[in-house]
Amino acid sequence: MPFPRLRQASRPREPVGPDGALPPLRAPLRRRGLVPALVHIGWRVWVHWSGPTAARISGALTLAGFALLFLDAAGTIELVYTITPSYLLLGAACVVGAPLVLRGWQTLPPGFRWAAFALVAVYVAADFLGELTAVPGQERSTAFRDAVYVTDLLLGLATISLVAGRWPRRESIRPLLAALAAGAVVAALYALYQLPARELAWPFADINNAINTTGVSYGEQRLNDALFGRERVRGTFAEPHFLAGYLAALGVLLLAFVGWRRLPGVPAVLAVAGVVMLVAMAFTASTPGWVILGLATVAGASIAAVGRGYVLGATVAGIGLALVLVIVPVLLSSPTLLTPVTGRQATELTLTTDYRKESWNEAIDIWAARPVLGYGPGQSAVKLAQEPTAAPNSDILVLGSAQGLWAATLVDTGVVGLGAWIVLLGVILLYAGRTLFRSLRLANLAIFIATAAAVGSAQVVGDRLKLYAWAVFAVALAAAARCPAEPDSHQRDS
Repeated sequence: MPFPRLRQASRPREPVGPDGALPPLRAPLRRRGLVPALVHIGWRVWVHWSGPTAARISGALTLAGFALLFLDAAGTIELVYTITPSYLLLGAACVVGAPLVLRGWQTLPPGFRWAAFALVAVYVAADFLGELTAVPGQERSTAFRDAVYVTDLLLGLATISLVAGRWPRRESIRPLLAALAAGAVVAALYALYQLPARELAWPFADINNAINTTGVSYGEQRLNDALFGRERVRGTFAEPHFLAGYLAALGVLLLAFVGWRRLPGVPAVLAVAGVVMLVAMAFTASTPGWVILGLATVAGASIAAVGRGYVLGATVAGIGLALVLVIVPVLLSSPTLLTPVTGRQATELTLTTDYRKESWNEAIDIWAARPVLGYGPGQSAVKLAQEPTAAPNSDILVLGSAQGLWAATLVDTGVVGLGAWIVLLGVILLYAGRTLFRSLRLANLAIFIATAAAVGSAQVVGDRLKLYAWAVFAVALAAAARCPAEPDSHQRDS
């Protein structure tokens, strides 16, 4: 005879209101004790933190941060280090939307997550095992410099996770593209305003308040002449190359709105905005900006042609890509060939090109002394410190620049860090290219070109990845999450 089944005793459930409200906070403390009560209270706070209100606030902060990315050297706050408005807005968005950051991190591709984790681990290891030094009289070379670089990296990765969590697959990323493109249009308009404003002493001719690359001025010094004998424009950036890289990466996002008919006059607005950005970029007279934009465009066209099955188009695009790659070393060896195109003097082009190559060579020589993990995050600018060009033969030194993320990474984190960056950026480019290959839309083409341009620009100017590059990467990975698992039907039939 079988034993009768015994009913399992269960604890009485906590009372729940008709609207699903949780019980009062004092109930867990009375029945469970202090530690369980604290856990329960923390869980309730997290539940409310994960609600729609925090999601709306973090989304608004993200869009505002993306739109104001052009304020790179204007509207900044000097707290030893320069803090831009977008830095504050995106940092606040990540804090307010912390549950979304965690949720988005879980939805990102595993390859990206492992590459990001490896890069952070390398930076932490280089920080602990590095050889941190400082430049006398330079507050930006203090012991906190490594923390600033690690924080920059973490903010970029958190922004990508926030976008993935706040704009999941069911929501459109068009607001993100609109915010980025609108910021680029405003940056181009202001740069064109600077052309007559600086000559005629108009108001707001230069609103930059962050110290520029000379280390001793805030933009009041005149730049060299370029097209039509006019001064090169830099807009709200520290120098023209930074503005050109920003416009090359974000201006192309206007393509995402071609064919959008919800508002009247969209084609005309897009055409005018495109012309404005091209003209502004021309007056930067930045050869790296144009070369990188050309490389990114031809690479995107090649992937699109292969994805469509257009043999002739893929051949032409491949030939164009090869020609651009051949032209680059020619321009590095003979920069005076660009004088008729840029309007800049031959001596100036030679001087700037030689300076960039000398910075690369010096960075490689410094790296050779500590090749594995480098000197620590942010040490490339310290090791390359030099006399300011605006005040030569002085007793002060200003932080230098490796003139590229790859060279700065070699000094900061060694060959291990360079390998981690190559893997991370390669994964992002892979997903952006796969999205374009599987779904040939103008938005995907624009996102790929923007991603490739952001990666390329980081290799020839500056020593850190700009915040706008992280924003473009976030959009690229969000677009990849919406990409179909298989190519479109017209691609499968071709």
